[in-house]
Amino acid sequence: MSTTTTTARPACLADLLPAPAAESRPRTPYWDAQGKCHWLEAAPGQVLEEWQAGERVSDASRELLDKIEVLLCGHITAVTLRRQRTCQQMLEVILDGGEPWYVRRVLRRADDDPEADIVAERIQREANLLLWLRRRCAVPLPYVVRATPEWSVLRPMPGKTLRECWGTFDRQQKETVIISYAQHVTEIFDINVPNAVGSTCGGAHNNGQTLSAAPFMGRGPTPLAPEVYTNVYDHIDYVFTAAHAAARASAPSEPDAAARAHLLALLHAAATDDARACVLPRGSCALAHDPDDGDVVVHARTGEVAGLVDWEFHALGPRALAARYPAWLRHDGVHDPRCARPGRWWLAPRDESAEMLALFEEVVKSKSQTYYEALRSGSGLRSILEWVSEMGTEDYWTRLRRWMTGQKMLPQDKPAVKKQKSTMFAP
Repeated sequence: MSTTTTTARPACLADLLPAPAAESRPRTPYWDAQGKCHWLEAAPGQVLEEWQAGERVSDASRELLDKIEVLLCGHITAVTLRRQRTCQQMLEVILDGGEPWYVRRVLRRADDDPEADIVAERIQREANLLLWLRRRCAVPLPYVVRATPEWSVLRPMPGKTLRECWGTFDRQQKETVIISYAQHVTEIFDINVPNAVGSTCGGAHNNGQTLSAAPFMGRGPTPLAPEVYTNVYDHIDYVFTAAHAAARASAPSEPDAAARAHLLALLHAAATDDARACVLPRGSCALAHDPDDGDVVVHARTGEVAGLVDWEFHALGPRALAARYPAWLRHDGVHDPRCARPGRWWLAPRDESAEMLALFEEVVKSKSQTYYEALRSGSGLRSILEWVSEMGTEDYWTRLRRWMTGQKMLPQDKPAVKKQKSTMFAP
């Protein structure tokens, strides 16, 4: 959605002339944490910088454009910076023939940049996985044109994101989204993958021919696990060991560090208990992908899912972790309005979300009983691990404590009772 923010210019697109003012976009309904509806502009994607052929650019920007032209074997007429994350950018590039391409590149702040190395590894893993999946399923996925150690080039998926059009869809279109999405995720769920807890890799110049297990690469305090795990309990121990280290390093005082360690210890115990209660048969790992409302592309007329994008944080794991509810409909866990990040918006009110989630359960149950059982049994464990991955976000510890209190992991604060003096023996 459209917001007014001031964003520092990235080095690679510095000194460009200001882009013309964006045209007014259609408005679509969003819901805030109090359940109130607001009609806001539905932006097709964040635009951080734009460049058109003929505009002035710096030497550094010209060098970047030259590299992209060599990579794509064409002449660039326009570039839009769509996404800027730590150590990486996503560029939308238009060639002289009018064809759009997405270029994801690594940003290095120095020759020796461990954080950029991790980003480069994630980009390579994503490209290999997409190539591998396209050989094994009919799910609409981004087409990888080229992948190098520092770049990946993908062909955009036709359609619009759910963020743009969910609020304008009628009931039938929304049900079509849910039904087609459920069909795609169950198909991916049933693909045979390495029986391990981690991520995937294909090796140098593999080109999607094979898929091997690799150490887990996650968000927050878990950027890269030291090894591939053979069971979920070792993975959980790694996650909380990393979380404890990050919590202590960022604590402003010793009492704060102790309080954070206490919360994490309770979460760790709950996660282990939930893992034991899950449906976790041996040899039952699956591929996990948890797209948000900007990662699901749909046909704007019918609502049919046209693409599932952004596989950078995919994972291998037990089926109870791989089966997931549509994130854009959830009002629980990190998506609970009472505990979510400040300024968060929802695409649908709670009652509509509940109806659509019930439909999702119905469809996946008809497609895969195993998916349905994993979806239901792993809900608690997935929520806990999601909270760990949120570490470092705004007001995190207050929100986590509030959620844990609601889950009965912490005692609820009792209102103070004002003591009154007895008047029985008053003079």
